[in-house]
Amino acid sequence: MGKYISENIEKEILSINWFSQLGKPINIDNISIETNLNKVNEKINSPEWENITLEESNNINSYFLQKNLFSKQDEWDLIAEEGRDFIKNKVIPIIPEINGLTREIIINDISWNLIHFIIEDYYKRKKIIRTSFFSELFELYRLGRLPCGWDGDFPNGKLIIA
Repeated sequence: MGKYISENIEKEILSINWFSQLGKPINIDNISIETNLNKVNEKINSPEWENITLEESNNINSYFLQKNLFSKQDEWDLIAEEGRDFIKNKVIPIIPEINGLTREIIINDISWNLIHFIIEDYYKRKKIIRTSFFSELFELYRLGRLPCGWDGDFPNGKLIIA
């Protein structure tokens, strides 16, 4: 356990059964399933998906500016560094390769989302923020899914998962 990542979060991340439910039906509102792995590769690597996750990261960051919480924001880089080390050393080695998915692209996307989930979780535990975008993506990873895109004009529309 690190200074910023709770032991529970580490355990939850390490217990994920990665990709175990790809393409299987799911009964969650505002979710669309993509079963074509070529399209999953395209969507997860698209500028649209990257812009959505970047926008959500910026939303967390802008909250600090709006509330004049600059001292709390200073921890961001430290949390991210600890998250990157944890993901690189413990998470990436257990993520399986899936035929039809480009591993580098998948690893980059998962890493970005998990780092922001860790940041989001840290600030939620400190009762500083209430955002949940990356927590929602994390829940889908826990369900054996792969969030990979958005159908519609964000935030309206549906999250696409494999």
